[in-house]
Amino acid sequence: MDDNTIVICHSEPGAWYPPLFQTLPCPPTGYENYRFIIGRTMFETDRLNPEHVRRCNQMDSVWVPTEFHVSTFIQSGVDSSKVVKIVQPVDVNFFDPVKYKPLDLASIGTLALGSTPLNSNPDNKFVFLSIFKWEYRKGWDVLLQAYLKEFSNVDGVALYLLTNPYHSDRDFCNKIVEFVEGSDLVKPVDGWAPIYVIDAHIPHVDLPRLYNAADAFVLPSRGEGWGRPIVEAMAMSLPVITTNWSGPTEYITEENSYPLSGGCSE
Repeated sequence: MDDNTIVICHSEPGAWYPPLFQTLPCPPTGYENYRFIIGRTMFETDRLNPEHVRRCNQMDSVWVPTEFHVSTFIQSGVDSSKVVKIVQPVDVNFFDPVKYKPLDLASIGTLALGSTPLNSNPDNKFVFLSIFKWEYRKGWDVLLQAYLKEFSNVDGVALYLLTNPYHSDRDFCNKIVEFVEGSDLVKPVDGWAPIYVIDAHIPHVDLPRLYNAADAFVLPSRGEGWGRPIVEAMAMSLPVITTNWSGPTEYITEENSYPLSGGCSE
């Protein structure tokens, strides 16, 4: 590599050389005379640990996606002259609601809780959609609590969860049942409002159709670096209910969404 080479390390600082875990080193080893080294990263927290601050300060520049991150990185000790906000884009030509027919949710969702009322028309249901990996940070427990306290089986609603494992198995339906049984939720006389799990792979090309099958998107997350599904849902003209903290504060307002108070500042 010559001295005009620019390196961008797109990862969390623990992966930067020397990495704290097994991964390909960035910047690559065995070369010299890089012109500029950029670390592109983000965190879902309100501070960085000292080791990550040290690694950020070794970079020529640190790219973060929001003002939230600019503030938290600098307050944690990253050199303010290195921190640059580079927002993440969304392809509004691809995520365009007028271009797609809705997916048939009945063909891809597995009923995890509740039941489908007899003589009901699934097309008449108000569909809430949430997309996340199965981890505590995503606030799936908050979502289930709020949904099941607010609605019952006669309210004409359905909650669809597109999720995938994160240091866990794929038995999401049983996880939901176990959570409800271990909670203080009281089963309504009319029965639980239905919750469906989509744990099959949805090709990227079909994501707009999935969003188009919903009436609202909801994600009560405890913290987001950016919140890609939130932005995609907004591009698809869905009403969005999400936490007014961390990354999404860059783009959600009272005028374009339904911000929730909260987040994780611990």
